[in-house]
Amino acid sequence: MGGVTLDSPEERRDAAVAQIIAAGGSILAITPLATVADPATIVAYQVDAAASDMQVLTALKAVKTETEVDLTGLVPWVDPSLEVLDA
Repeated sequence: MGGVTLDSPEERRDAAVAQIIAAGGSILAITPLATVADPATIVAYQVDAAASDMQVLTALKAVKTETEVDLTGLVPWVDPSLEVLDA
């Protein structure tokens, strides 16, 4: 991304998605992630993509190298507007 600093998780997600699409990839899933201490606040997104051929796969690997952040210790985001019911 050429030295451009993206501040929010949404900006980073949108930039990665744009690069994936520009490379010819397809978005399979986007998962919002949070910390264990604050599961209601999104801090990153996991973007899963697919490639139709080896050329696109190579391009997607380059996008991943450029955009990937450490997701260690992050958990799926919990929408605070949803009520969790115990079964």
